[in-house]
Amino acid sequence: MNWGLLERGHWQLNNCLRESLDALRVLAHMIFLLEERLQQPLDLFRLPLSTAYDLSDQHSLPYLVERAATLLVKKQSAERPWANPYSDFIRLNEVIYRHLRELAETPGCGKSPLMWYVGRQVGHTAKVYRDLLAARRVTDNTEHLSKLAEGVSWYVACLRAAFNKTPPSKVQWADSVVDEITVIGMHYCDAGFKDVVVNCGGAIKSIARSCYRGGVRSPYDVADLLMGVWKLRLFAAARGKEETVGALDPMLERLPEIPEDQWKYVEDALALRKQQLEDEVEELSEGRIDLVSLAMREPEGLIARARREAQKAGH
Repeated sequence: MNWGLLERGHWQLNNCLRESLDALRVLAHMIFLLEERLQQPLDLFRLPLSTAYDLSDQHSLPYLVERAATLLVKKQSAERPWANPYSDFIRLNEVIYRHLRELAETPGCGKSPLMWYVGRQVGHTAKVYRDLLAARRVTDNTEHLSKLAEGVSWYVACLRAAFNKTPPSKVQWADSVVDEITVIGMHYCDAGFKDVVVNCGGAIKSIARSCYRGGVRSPYDVADLLMGVWKLRLFAAARGKEETVGALDPMLERLPEIPEDQWKYVEDALALRKQQLEDEVEELSEGRIDLVSLAMREPEGLIARARREAQKAGH
């Protein structure tokens, strides 16, 4: 029904979508409770909940957002140059990311396999936004473009919130979510939206803090998450974005939750991970890696490409 309302530009679209998403949130809460009782994750692929977020379903929320973007570009006209051409698209997405925020704040979300689906949904939605801000831009009004870009930061904030209320010992899927956020930050660094990149870095640091609360996780767990910020920093440096690098550097400083005598273990873990990253980027740059592995290392691949392009530009 929501797809039909979208195609017709019906004024009740957002209200109907909100009701549908409210029902999904109730269903998700029931699943989280069941997972807690069973002490094991459910196979969400066989449940109706995942189809709302799954990229393999052409009627899922990410493709609803993509279709809304396509319709926006098609119906754009110059009759009202003073109006924000993205206003309807922004309002539609407000309904979706508020739903994701409520979902993220539901106890149990941060350890459910649903986070894997939601993380990929946000990654796909960020690509749709990027197209509207660059290749399919319909205005050069910086105020309108900035307002549109804010939506990406709101979506990223939803991912961060999922881990705030989850006991660190039960946090799952944080690594895959951080990878999604890292790739989003890199793409928006290329697009010139520094605020989005900084918000991505802040979200990654927040997830790392949530995972360490009480010292439950190992230094390597924390280092693996903070490497997302380091990868963003490397990418920004390769692109010559010094202001962005300067904004990201403080996010790699000691987490307030970790005492100084324990932080040195995290620093040691970070040093090892940084060296391993350099080795992987070098392999990618020299083509010494298969395509399957390359597809699983998108952040590393983007860093390698940025460095190659910087070297060519230098010559």
